[in-house]
Amino acid sequence: MSECTPMPEVCDGLDNDCSGQPDDGLDCGQWSGDGSDGEQTIEQTVDLDDDPRPEGSDGFGVSYRISSIEGDLVTVGDPARGLAPGDEVLLISLRGTSDDFATVGAFETRFVDSVDEREVTLRNPVEGVYGLDGGNADLQGQSVMLQRIPHFLRLEVTDGGVVTSRAFDGGRGGVVFVRTQELEIQAGGRIDMSHRGFRATNVAANGRMGRTGESISGQPEAVEGQAPLANSGAGQGGTSDCDVFNCTTQTIGAGGGGASYGSQGMAGEDNGDRHVGGSPGALYGEVGLERLYLGSAGGSGAGGVSGPGTSTLGGNGGGMVVIVADDVVVNGLLTVDGQIGVVNDNCGGRGGGGGGGGSGGTIWLSANVLQVAADALSAVGGGAQCNGGGPGGDGRIRIDASAVNGSSYGTPEAQTAIDAASTPDPGAFNDR
Repeated sequence: MSECTPMPEVCDGLDNDCSGQPDDGLDCGQWSGDGSDGEQTIEQTVDLDDDPRPEGSDGFGVSYRISSIEGDLVTVGDPARGLAPGDEVLLISLRGTSDDFATVGAFETRFVDSVDEREVTLRNPVEGVYGLDGGNADLQGQSVMLQRIPHFLRLEVTDGGVVTSRAFDGGRGGVVFVRTQELEIQAGGRIDMSHRGFRATNVAANGRMGRTGESISGQPEAVEGQAPLANSGAGQGGTSDCDVFNCTTQTIGAGGGGASYGSQGMAGEDNGDRHVGGSPGALYGEVGLERLYLGSAGGSGAGGVSGPGTSTLGGNGGGMVVIVADDVVVNGLLTVDGQIGVVNDNCGGRGGGGGGGGSGGTIWLSANVLQVAADALSAVGGGAQCNGGGPGGDGRIRIDASAVNGSSYGTPEAQTAIDAASTPDPGAFNDR
């Protein structure tokens, strides 16, 4: 056994002080990173997953779908060439199945020790549970992601600049997670993960049932002639009892239900006794964001009388943004809004019911000193749609800060500033 030389402890997954415990005595969850990705100025749209870093490698926040976890060894679906020893990574369960979604929302961060094609060895074993039967041996049907966490010295988003990441595709995506010592989002700049959460499915034909959206438990299969199933936070599809080829009794199909997350969506509108609007989704998650979730998708509308065969698609849910920083200035926008449902070309006349709105996603903003403008943080659901689509519910926001707009945590002024900046109001506002 090699001799340990004590050094000051830092958040790196190593036992620097020779105590026998890595990162002990530190609050690494509130750590703003080591600044290893330098200063970045964003003047146009930059996808942290797909767009190469300046030196020509993969994106700052490149992601991979995890296929297996065994102790400190994580195997991913594609060669992990965007990762290097010392990188910090996020492990998160994004979506399960209708039979098992108990682990969805679980997350943790770890540091990379080595990379060999698709095998990523971590400095410390995985602690969380991401698979079936209370363990990690079986990940069948679970969408579990490994994503690099960038560490910026300073991240500046100028007027016209947009920081985003890939939308959820069933296996990965939907998440921006950044550590930075300084963050400034200027007026006209955005960190934007709106519409990049759980996905809606299209239906567009006379008399066809709508489809229920995607949520934490996946998306239920459509069965011809049967009413759409409920599905966790997703909006239910509109129901139709018309003949598919001769739907002459209902001019407009029923609307899809709005998705839910932090607040309840609304049901789609009925259009006669044969077309019943979809129900809204169910609430999920916690105000303190002990687990992290994407926003759910709205249900699609049912088809009506020979309107054009265009979309009755529900809206996608909002994605997720987690920012941990020392100093933050937000004069632009940080948004994870849900998407409004789609309506066909004959809005208000004939054809399919409107799609239900997606629910807002998740914002977790942690800063020592926070300066934030009014209406700068948004996690709202997609609005009501023509032809009866139900609006989606809002997502969830958590703020951790020691000072807000020059006022100390715990003062009425700090609370007022946070409430003015956030829609919806944060479910949790904590001292940092």
